[in-house]
Amino acid sequence: MTVTAVQSREIRLQAGGCCEYCRLAPDEMYATFHIDHIIPRKHGGLDFNDNLCIACPDCNGYKGSDIATFDPLTGDLTPFYNPREQDWDEHFELEIDMTIVGLTPEGRATIFLLQMNMQRRVIERYEAWMRNEYPCENPNSESRQ
Repeated sequence: MTVTAVQSREIRLQAGGCCEYCRLAPDEMYATFHIDHIIPRKHGGLDFNDNLCIACPDCNGYKGSDIATFDPLTGDLTPFYNPREQDWDEHFELEIDMTIVGLTPEGRATIFLLQMNMQRRVIERYEAWMRNEYPCENPNSESRQ
């Protein structure tokens, strides 16, 4: 089974067009965001909407088919943040300098592997913030709680 065009539209609408990991909005640099399998097919993930989310090219590329990494604080193997089952604000905090801080093991692991605080990515967030385009607010985020 593959992700259908209808599913793609539904997932994009559900996400409000935002990258569900770093909260970046599409722009001229990232015109197309990817449909990401939260649990990749190779790990048994299915093409159902509750296993799909929107990811910017950076987050999708760094995540790849991984499902966990080591929490940089504890060294424990930790699963990633799941945008379908968890609330972004409970796992991450955006600092004034546009870095993202992990509040939980899942948040820290996700930031680490997706390299969310790489200098180039922080600058991109700052520039988007200056254009009043960051953080991308998902109008549906309250419905996941």
